[in-house]
Amino acid sequence: SDFNPAGTQEAPGKTSNLIRNSSFESETDGNPARWDPVTHSGQGTFSLSNNAHTGGRAVQISSEKGGDLSWATRIRVKPHTDYRLSGWIKTEGVVKISGARGAMFNIHELQDPVVGGTPAVTGTQDWTQVELTFNTGALEFITINCLYGGWGRCSGTAWFDDVTLVHAPGSGFAGELGRVIRVVTSHYAQRGPVDSIVGTLTALKNASPDLATLVLDTLRSSWPEGVAPQITESHEAALQTLMLSLPALTRDRLLALSVRWGKEEIFRATQGAIINHLMAQVKDAETAEEDRVAAVKRLIELEDVPEVIKLTLTQVQLLSTPALASGLIDALSVSRHSDTGRLLVDAWSRLTPAARRVAVGVLIRRAEWAMALLDGVKDDRISRTDLAPEHWSQLRQNPDPRVARRANEMADTNVGISQDRAALVKALLPIAKEKGNALRGKTVFAENCAVCHLLNGQGGSVGPELTGINARDRSDILLEILDPNRSVEANYRMWTVETADGEVISGRLEAETQTTVEILDVAAQKHVIRRNDIETLKVSNNSIMPVGFEALAREDLKALIEYLAQPSE
Repeated sequence: SDFNPAGTQEAPGKTSNLIRNSSFESETDGNPARWDPVTHSGQGTFSLSNNAHTGGRAVQISSEKGGDLSWATRIRVKPHTDYRLSGWIKTEGVVKISGARGAMFNIHELQDPVVGGTPAVTGTQDWTQVELTFNTGALEFITINCLYGGWGRCSGTAWFDDVTLVHAPGSGFAGELGRVIRVVTSHYAQRGPVDSIVGTLTALKNASPDLATLVLDTLRSSWPEGVAPQITESHEAALQTLMLSLPALTRDRLLALSVRWGKEEIFRATQGAIINHLMAQVKDAETAEEDRVAAVKRLIELEDVPEVIKLTLTQVQLLSTPALASGLIDALSVSRHSDTGRLLVDAWSRLTPAARRVAVGVLIRRAEWAMALLDGVKDDRISRTDLAPEHWSQLRQNPDPRVARRANEMADTNVGISQDRAALVKALLPIAKEKGNALRGKTVFAENCAVCHLLNGQGGSVGPELTGINARDRSDILLEILDPNRSVEANYRMWTVETADGEVISGRLEAETQTTVEILDVAAQKHVIRRNDIETLKVSNNSIMPVGFEALAREDLKALIEYLAQPSE
């Protein structure tokens, strides 16, 4: 390839994400820092979007007529080493044209949609995680593409976020050797070799940590359900000796294999220490975030109990980085415990909007958890608007009739008026039917609303854009003005930051990165606060839009409704 971006990324330490600006929060001249737009064929548009998986930014690619396009970054890597590439993709109306794959991540130099690319996402899909394990061969640099099209052209829109590149288990092995070991071990395990497995395992006693981790991970993931070896006393002694010979970071893999056999009692003497080691890893703020998330998944595999779920959720706070909070919540999807959904709902007040989106995606995967989610909505612990339209659609079509029936009942129920505003709304609602002066209403809007709301290309961005509001019923428009707390979208709640030196800043949480929080106050002033400087971060269920617009003169209120109901300019 002749692609040569402005900045090549150096590979940091082994346990960290090798991609810098992996969540696209840093920008230069309107483009994400360290990433470059590339047109392989066709045409389309590249942009930064606030439609993010976590934080406040994602990259977007759109095409009406079809394009093979990518956002690309170049990374220094170690030759003959295994890496895992993963990330999140969201699509809207992505259609494959002329042999395209869809929206995906790939390694440009490998030029193979299977060996060098993740699974592709097409159609209209909410945020979906995809991943690929690959070997660098002789390469010292690779180009990672957020790829739209791929070996053909696509139309529609795709968003990409939270791209991660880390060393894969067994990455200390020279490329082809590591791949062969993984393939051979997987084929061996799939046969359920009960007669030879103990001998195979004990041969790992003097193996390197990388080899032991690679083999044990593959055996555990490939071993068939319901198949277990007969363990004699001598076998048990040999396996216990093997366990003690393994490094602490690898022992849980052997324990997980015994759990898969239903014979974890073999390691009853060391099981507690292994569980405690994983718990310590989950809680350790000095451990790489990717490793903490991986530890949660392995811990749940060993101990799928409420105490482990509570421990995980305790690590999720409003000040947690977006990647850590989302990763820990997504890791809970490994659980099968019926209480996991309820415990996640109980933690809702500690979740940022990005974390709540991930949490909803986890909760709707299991019927018991979906019922807990709907319980939270019913009890007003969760706002209805925390669930996007596509979430309500999935719930209403859930295969479990209990979930579908309840979701349909709740989705068809109108949101009630706030109790403290009911009498006021009842008295003023008839105004919506009265004719007002639209020209006067434009002035009222400019004086009272434009600092926060964008309408017909003019105004601020603190609150939701109002272009197109004329399509709504006039009574609904007035109701939103008089009772702004009736139904608040997650992104437009009031957030309050108190800094270590006593400063208090309130407004909308516009974005969050690994190191900063951005608050847009009601005067449309952006405040970027370092996480290290934050003493507390709190969220209210109330809207950033204040109550009190009933204080406007009756004629001004009528004029405002008339103006908002006019066709878009």
